[in-house]
Formats: sequence, structure tokens, C-alpha cells
Amino acid sequence: MYRILWCLTFVVLFFLSCNKNHHKQEKYIAYIGRYTDVNDATPLNQQTLNGFDVLHELALKKYLDEINVPNIRLSLKTFDCRKSGVLSDSIYHEIAKDTNIVAVIDNTWGEHLKYCANTIKTLSIPVIAINADRNNLDFGKNVIFTGNNDHVPLDEISFLKKALKKNKINFISERDYPIHETFLKEFEKNGIEVANQILINGRNFTKDDSMQMLSDIEDVFSNPQSHQNYTIINTHGKIGTGILKFLDNNFTDLKLLGHSYVVDTDKIKSFGKGNHNDLILISSPTDAISKKLNADLDELKAANPEYFLQANSAMFVKRCFEASKILESSMRASQNNKRITKESMVGYFHGLEGESIHIQDDFFEFDSLLTMLPELYFVEYNAGKLSSCPLQLSMEREVIPNLFFGMEIVDIYNIDINTNSFTSDFYYWVKLDSTQKEAEKFIVFNN
Repeated sequence: MYRILWCLTFVVLFFLSCNKNHHKQEKYIAYIGRYTDVNDATPLNQQTLNGFDVLHELALKKYLDEINVPNIRLSLKTFDCRKSGVLSDSIYHEIAKDTNIVAVIDNTWGEHLKYCANTIKTLSIPVIAINADRNNLDFGKNVIFTGNNDHVPLDEISFLKKALKKNKINFISERDYPIHETFLKEFEKNGIEVANQILINGRNFTKDDSMQMLSDIEDVFSNPQSHQNYTIINTHGKIGTGILKFLDNNFTDLKLLGHSYVVDTDKIKSFGKGNHNDLILISSPTDAISKKLNADLDELKAANPEYFLQANSAMFVKRCFEASKILESSMRASQNNKRITKESMVGYFHGLEGESIHIQDDFFEFDSLLTMLPELYFVEYNAGKLSSCPLQLSMEREVIPNLFFGMEIVDIYNIDINTNSFTSDFYYWVKLDSTQKEAEKFIVFNN
């Protein structure tokens, strides 16, 4: 009898679950990636799919499946722009006609997305760009940028002036990297003097380009006066790693500043050992991700290890998680979940200008152009060691102390289990930049 009742209960619950999902309307999030390369001589149907995009696809499917709102079920629909901006624009035209697609997650680069700016603006397509720079284009405020580097020039210049108290630099940059022009504008706007400039053709970088670059670097840094300035480096990782290794192997007493995108940090772990060279990077630490993201990454690695073993997997999964949370927030903000459309998504995006959203343990802040503001974290490579800089910048780019705190418990007594209380004697210590010692006054011990 009990077995029959248990079976009936299981059948009823299974029916209710199926019935609940059955009545949910399915909508789609488009994902545009660079799975194949139209310029590759290999036929498209024989090219191996870009593992970078497969990683994002798997993570996004997981996170969209976790969004639980009334009436709507989100699924992922993938598109391949084949590393072509023109083809990417044609995909956006196709998406605009599909009323079941309510938003786009774009994982192409700025060089591809720039072809789509007018289409996205005029056809009012809501987009979350997780990998592209804005490059000063007008998207009609329909695009949220979450993984871009548009703010890097001002972040580095603010740290240079406010924390390092410097206004004269050397500059090594890829002239065809769109953010290069942003650097030049910010230098002029903020009164930064460029003492020496080395320009590189980053696109189609050849052996001859490499030889010319190293020759130019040798000419500049053979003059000891150039060592008095910080050198800002703005390149992609492969070129930047070569530059940093060359500088570290051939010169001493250098002061360098850049972002983590300019280098493969696994290859500079011994930077500055025995030569007093100092490298400061804006870092994207992966050891600070949440417990959930760590668990998600472990789950994804276990199921598809070939895609999730690369060094930056945590950062890429985090970008997917952030995009899903923005979508979830948009859907929950809608007064009628039965009518989630591109128009309702665009309306929500416009409302995020200069605002912030809070979903459970996650907090996202946006500027007036819908760029999601990153937390700034500066690290220093020196004497073969990695450390956190004693001064940091807030999200408003003001100097804040990097406070190191520790405690040593001397004794615990008066333990009262009934009131969950005890008395403790302890010492605490604080390490911080001496110019910021007032920060210790804000340490509070709450009972």
C-alpha cells in the first residue's frame, strides 16, 4: 500500500513539474562568437571549433538554465561570425527579425563589433558585449560592455598621477590597437608628458616588426635618463610578454606600468629578480572569485576538461555569470514576464545609465555609457615576487589604502553557551602605507 502511495506521489509531482515547464514560454538569448575563421584556407566545415567560444557556450547554457522566473524559460541560440565584422552585422539583421530572440551576448572583438554599431542602434537590439571595446562608437546605449578595456587608459593615468605622483612617461603601444588613441587623448587631457614613444604594428606582427621593435627599445632604454620615467605598455599579450622579458633580461632599474592583458603572467613570475626592475599591473585576480563560481568552474571542468583547463577559465566563466545576472535582473524588473521582448530589455538597459544593480550577493555598477565598472586591483612584480600595491584606487579612481590586517588571540574565557558569548583578549596588527595611517581609525569590532 505504501509503495503504491509513494509511486502515485512521484507521478503527481513529476506531472506537476512537467506541466509547470510546459507552460513556460521559451525565449532565446543569441550568442555571437568566432567559432571559425573565414580567412582560414581550411574549409569551414573542416575547421576545429574555437575552444574559447565552446567554453563560453557551455557556461552560458548552465547559467541560463539556472534563471528561474515566472512564465519564461531562456535558451541559448549560437551564431558564428567567422571572425568577420561584415558577417557579424548580417547576423544582427537576422536577430532583429526574430521576435523569439530577446537579447544578444556578443563575444567578438571590437574590430568585429564596430561594423554592427549602426545596426544595433537603429534596430534597437539589446546586447551584452563581454569581450569587445567600445572604441568611442555610438551604439545608442543599447550595449552593456562588461569585459572591455576602454577605461584602462584613465585607470593607469589616475594611478600614475595620484598614487605614484608622476606625470612623465615612456610609452610602448600598438598603434593599430584602437585603445591606443584613447591613451593619447587621456595623456593630453591629464597633462602627461610622453618623453619617449615606441609604436608597433600589432596586426600581422612579423619577424621584421619584432626586430625593429627590439631595436627601438634598445635605443630608448640605453639612455639611463629614460629609466627615471614609468613606462606604460599597451599591447596584446603575446607581444607584451616578449617586451617584458626582453626588458627584464637586458636592463635594470626600470619602472613599468600596464594591465594584465599585456602579458602572460605565468611567464614573468621571476620578473625583477636581481635587477631592481619593477612592474605594476592592473590585475584580474582569479583567486577572489566566489564560492559559487569556484564550484561552477569545478563542475564545468569535470564535464569538459579540454575547454576549462586554460589559465583564464575563471575570468571567462565569471563574464558568463555576470551576463546571466544582468539578464535575470532585467527579466525580474519587467512587470509582466509574459512579454519579455527586445524592447523591454532595451528599456531596462537604458535605465542602468550611471546606476547599479544588486542581485543576492552580486553587485554591478555602470557608468553613463553602460560600461560595467571593474574593481581596480594593482599588483607589483619585483625581485621575483608578486605583491599587492600598498596604495590602490577606488572605483571612483581616488587613492585608498591597501590595508593588511591580522590578529593574535591571547586568551578566551567566560564562555557562555546559553548566550553564545565569550570574552577574548587579543592583539591586532595593521600594515599599510604610512601616508594612509588614518585608515586604522575606521576599524570597528562589532559584538
